[in-house]
Amino acid sequence: HLTVADYWRWFVVHIWVESIFEFFGVAVISLFLVTLGLVPAKSALRVAYLTAILVFISGIPGTAHHYFWYGGPSFWLALGGAFGSLEPIPLILLVVRAWMEYKSIRAEGKEFPYRWPLYFLTASSVWNFIGAAMFGFLINLPIVNYYEHATYLTVNHAHTALFGVYGVLAIALILFSWRGLVENKYWKDWVLKLSFWGLNVGLCGMFLTGLLPIGLLQVWDSYDKGFWYARSAAFYEDPLVQTLGFWRIVPDTIIIVLGALP
Repeated sequence: HLTVADYWRWFVVHIWVESIFEFFGVAVISLFLVTLGLVPAKSALRVAYLTAILVFISGIPGTAHHYFWYGGPSFWLALGGAFGSLEPIPLILLVVRAWMEYKSIRAEGKEFPYRWPLYFLTASSVWNFIGAAMFGFLINLPIVNYYEHATYLTVNHAHTALFGVYGVLAIALILFSWRGLVENKYWKDWVLKLSFWGLNVGLCGMFLTGLLPIGLLQVWDSYDKGFWYARSAAFYEDPLVQTLGFWRIVPDTIIIVLGALP
């Protein structure tokens, strides 16, 4: 029973929310890298402009991949599927440039106290590509979304994109702030190294051993047996699905014990 006014109101709100997240991520990373001297301010400004262009040209129609199930006009589906995967491009370009600058600092033998904040920042960019771009594009296409909606493939995209991008980004910014407050003798790189690999290896194991394979099985059953079956108790009681779900305790434990606790 949605009216045209309801449709456009929801559309505008959705656009602003998506745009704010995109601009926030690039803005704080740009500030972070310029402050560290890894990226010239002019380069960061160019990336900000590129982000604005991509958000308004590709990001706005890219949000249309959310419209499939609420009754929006069908032409939005093609636009959303095609453009939804372009949004993380400027962030990746910026961090690639930063990594090149960091390598040059290491080659010159200069001490770089913000090494681990930068590692977390780079990991955020990697997960932006994997979780937001790759897995987001995987479920964006209308013919795929028709069968996979609300399956573990959606969960796979959500976990890798939300935690991998913004969770790891938040950790990088926290470490950046703390580094300026802590004396060198109290700064423990080995703890950050352990946490870095614990969080990233755990998240990688989570999608490789659980979320992604269960999602693929669920999509196949949705196509082969029906949309209803893939969301029934019978699917979740399948021995293979039960085994994959049980063994997810391993990557989850890695994230908690080796990632979060340190």
